Amino acid sequence: MPCYTRVQTLLIDLKIIEQAASALGMTVTKRTANSYTLRKGNEYVTLERTKEGEKFYTSTYSGSDGFLENIIQPLTLAYAKERVKQFAKSKGYTVSAGSKPNAYVLTKYG
Repeated sequence: MPCYTRVQTLLIDLKIIEQAASALGMTVTKRTANSYTLRKGNEYVTLERTKEGEKFYTSTYSGSDGFLENIIQPLTLAYAKERVKQFAKSKGYTVSAGSKPNAYVLTKYG
């Protein structure tokens, strides 16, 4: 896949969402089995889904003014990075840091 390829990221895996949120200093609070509030400082937003295994979406009118820039955008980037690393490892690749920030080198031996 060329380095300029764009792929839409869908937030589906709750475990990875929680890992990414924690790494970014966010808290994840469970409201129901399919509704969670993410908070970082004074910014917050509620993510919901219809049922487990489906994509999360931001609940209408459930966030502060800066939730998109301060929560959703960094969370989506961190989530996508973790999914790429997990996928590569599942296919037998070793993932290491690249020469540029946010870059990875995938190596397969054998």
